Amino acid sequence: MTPATDWQVCPGCLQGSLEPPVSKSLAHRVLIASWLAEPYSCTADGLDRLRLTRPASEDLAATAGALADWARLGCRPESGGAAPAAGTASGWPEVDMGESGTTLRLLLPVFAALQSLPGSGPGTPVCLTGHGRLPFRPLTDLQTALRAAGARLEPAGEALRDRSRVLPLAVAAGLNAGTFTLPGNISSQYISGLLFALPLLPGTSRLRLSTALESSGYVRMTEAVLRCYGISFSFDSRDGAGGSWTIPGGQRYCCPGDPAAVTALLETDCSQAAFWLTAVYIGHPLRILRLPYPSLQGDSSISSILTALAAWRRAWLTENGLDPDWTPLAAGTSASAPLPALPYGPLPAQPAAACLNWGQGIWVNCQEVPDLVPIVALAAALTPGCHYLCGLDRLRYKESDRLAATCQSLNVLGASLQPGRMSLDWQPCGGSQPDFTPEVTGSGSPQTGPAALRIAGLEPGQKLKGQVGYCHHDHRLAMMLSVAATVAAAPISLDDPAAVAKSYPDFWSDWESLGGHLLHGEPT
Repeated sequence: MTPATDWQVCPGCLQGSLEPPVSKSLAHRVLIASWLAEPYSCTADGLDRLRLTRPASEDLAATAGALADWARLGCRPESGGAAPAAGTASGWPEVDMGESGTTLRLLLPVFAALQSLPGSGPGTPVCLTGHGRLPFRPLTDLQTALRAAGARLEPAGEALRDRSRVLPLAVAAGLNAGTFTLPGNISSQYISGLLFALPLLPGTSRLRLSTALESSGYVRMTEAVLRCYGISFSFDSRDGAGGSWTIPGGQRYCCPGDPAAVTALLETDCSQAAFWLTAVYIGHPLRILRLPYPSLQGDSSISSILTALAAWRRAWLTENGLDPDWTPLAAGTSASAPLPALPYGPLPAQPAAACLNWGQGIWVNCQEVPDLVPIVALAAALTPGCHYLCGLDRLRYKESDRLAATCQSLNVLGASLQPGRMSLDWQPCGGSQPDFTPEVTGSGSPQTGPAALRIAGLEPGQKLKGQVGYCHHDHRLAMMLSVAATVAAAPISLDDPAAVAKSYPDFWSDWESLGGHLLHGEPT
């Protein structure tokens, strides 16, 4: 279902049961490993290997499309590889990354490795292209690591004229096995991309982290998929600031003999479940099915975060002489069935997001779970108290500047989010106040410390305003604003409801199946 641009999401109660889609992060990885395990076919639809029961997201389709593009190039006659493609801006064959940063970061090392293996590339440079914001998203550390090992990566086409662009990027042969060094706090997908690529090269490689690893859950996902497809490696946590992997070369990816092994890897998506679980937190009687436990996904920490918020909310309401079972939904809409207990399932033994009650609200370290920030910010904004989210620096480089966009989108609706800086080491002891420094634009003085948000939550009797919801072409903001609309004073008009297709094409169908009410828009 493709929404018109003027859809309005109305206040009201969502009810029913829902199974979230398959984890996009795991599906990307399984798709890449299965493609590397089989002959590079020009005709096979790689998405068929995943046996998806829902339409593929735009993000996942971009990875499948890029692999299909490469397969077509690799199937050229043996007389010298692919000739430059007529009519392309670069003059070389092109592989389209769509608008997917995940596709680009995971596949750039893989394609650089394939270019360096006889018979695995077209025999000419290949230009990686992209659309939307993708050509401008940073790639510096990954390119530096690849170039240091001999990879030939050169700007092409528009990137030659506009130095702010990363794409188009020409990839040629030259990558060698060796020692690769990456920071662990920039993008875990850089690390995952190299872990996919290095087993292909002749010779043993070492991948070393110069800083502590963030979003480690995504790297653990990659490791699980590699093992499932027969790739061996070892990890030394004592080597360097973030540890190192040793990866023997000359390995072959092998599809598991039992298809159930792949099915078991493809958990439901905790990132998408987070929107529905937050809807439960604010009062909607929903039952979320097949939540994975234990889970490979760091975003399963949404359970811990919402449970901490619920405990804080109940304590605040009790202390202020109010109904401890109050929810934002109860302020204006009654459910036709009693609200269930929070269906979050068992809490992770070691949640990826550290979450503390500091006496006036909760404090959450989001370094490991940046994709949860928009929906957690909404949950906090709808919870009385003063709450802090920290470790947010990488949000600047998502589909939008997700930190600024989350603030703008919620503040327009009457929430109170203040960006700033805050130490990750702060502990709520002895009545100490959080060491939060508000961001002052145009001050001319640099601010230090990890990016953070201070959120003053609404109290009973206060509601978000019906207003334009600014999605910033960001799927997670569009879904967050939809949940916000259910407890707003009036409908919220989304400026880009189609953005959800990036990760969750069925979102609006699921929304309507749960009784969500939309105005004015018609499917196109």
